[in-house]
Amino acid sequence: MPSILSTNFSETLRELIAQSFQDSDRLGRPLVCISTAIPNTDAIGVFEQAQGGERWFWEQPDAQFSLVGTGASVFLSGRGKSRFAEVSSAWRHTVAITLDDPAGPMPISTPICVGGFAFDSRRTADSPWEDFDDAYFFVPKFLVTSSKGNSWLTVSLLIDPGADRDRLIESTLSELATLLNGNTARDAEQGHGGLEIEGTSDSKDHWKRSVGSIVEKVVDGAIEKLVLARNIEIHLQSPLNVSGMLRKIRSRYGNCTIFALSKGESCFLGATPERLVSLRDGTVEVACLAGSAPRGASEDEDCRLGAGLMSDDKERWEHDLVVRTVEDTLTTVCSDLTVPSAPSVVKMPNIQHLYTPIEGTVKSGITIFDLAEQLHPTPASGGVPRESALDLIRSYESFDRGWYAGPIGWVDKNGRGEFAVAIRSALLKTNEATLYAGCGIVADSDPEREYQESELKLQLMLWALNATQS
Repeated sequence: MPSILSTNFSETLRELIAQSFQDSDRLGRPLVCISTAIPNTDAIGVFEQAQGGERWFWEQPDAQFSLVGTGASVFLSGRGKSRFAEVSSAWRHTVAITLDDPAGPMPISTPICVGGFAFDSRRTADSPWEDFDDAYFFVPKFLVTSSKGNSWLTVSLLIDPGADRDRLIESTLSELATLLNGNTARDAEQGHGGLEIEGTSDSKDHWKRSVGSIVEKVVDGAIEKLVLARNIEIHLQSPLNVSGMLRKIRSRYGNCTIFALSKGESCFLGATPERLVSLRDGTVEVACLAGSAPRGASEDEDCRLGAGLMSDDKERWEHDLVVRTVEDTLTTVCSDLTVPSAPSVVKMPNIQHLYTPIEGTVKSGITIFDLAEQLHPTPASGGVPRESALDLIRSYESFDRGWYAGPIGWVDKNGRGEFAVAIRSALLKTNEATLYAGCGIVADSDPEREYQESELKLQLMLWALNATQS
């Protein structure tokens, strides 16, 4: 047994598994879930140590919170317009068959499911996204939760009544020994060492013409706003170093949510500044993020650019449209809302945004899956009106967004959880990466300015890859 686990861990695991066999007539195939405190553990180290199968990474460095999961005990999926409801129903069933042994004051209630949703379930998945369903979640077999210097291990096992108990326990402990040994907290900035990278991108002129066409539709009243995305394909000369990318991003983007989900031959990775929704003890929080400007080379220039962003009519209109739409949506599912009267400016290393947090109290019976379905896509990732925007996105974008700009996150046993908007992201495969960026197009949008904004939004992942566009 791994030395960092308490001496009674295996005994408790045996007891829970024995109980699951006794309760199999009532629960079918029970999910046994046991948690224990462990020494502070580096999330990236655990992610790096786990090879093959499903892997999950979620970290908010400034908040000192992370969730890293490996292996899958339960799969939850959904398709089409009902994908949110299907995953929600499957999660309720999973919770109902769980036998758990919690570990004191953890910041979450185990088990949890982790995963995400495609941006648009009506698009036929392109080959780059063949490993990712319309909705895909799983319960990690091994989960390491870290918060403010404390760490916990959770083991979740779906028990087949015909399983060999002793063999199951011994194989589980053996896997844990491999996963956890040597993964105490550490940090280092790593990357790809400045490898030469060949890149191919969409046509700049074509994209700018599309922006101009969309502006005409906005002026004509066909739509208020549309978010137009573009992608870039990167080809590296050696396999991608995902853990190195995560460490590099962590070192500079601590106020973002850093995420990664590995499935099959693919890994979807990003560092998003935008929260779609969180739900904790009945409190709903949404981050409205829209309106952008570059960072300045000096403090004075940076302040000037930030002040210019706050006073820019086009950027404020785009941002206010997001706030108004989110507020209208939450009014139907919340009993009260708190909405600041004006946005603030949130600064990333290479870009700054207008930001408005909204908070409310959720009505009884509303789940975080319901909230995600109601909010996605916000005007910051889709457009207004929603359905008209989605139709236009399908006609203007020649590629499938896949999970780019979709909801990605986690939900725990008690219904608490968080979904982020999966922007500033890339789909990775061996030595290939597809990067995505989108811009909100309104009546005052200038095609060249929007293109430069999209370049700014691509910089994070290009930097993580040590890449420059050629």
